[in-house]
Amino acid sequence: MTRGKPVWTLGINWKYHDTAAALVDETGRVVAFAEEERFSRTKRAPKSYPVRATQDCLAEKAT
Repeated sequence: MTRGKPVWTLGINWKYHDTAAALVDETGRVVAFAEEERFSRTKRAPKSYPVRATQDCLAEKAT
């Protein structure tokens, strides 16, 4: 753990099928996770950068 501001990690998978984003806090707990196909309605969302999944994870952190 760090002192002061908490550290967050945003993990992004986008070069393969099932593009997604995940947000993890400094203790290793997954705070948010989303697959891009949930937003694009395209099965497996091949090689598309997970913009909406990333936005969803960051919005979850803001609440």
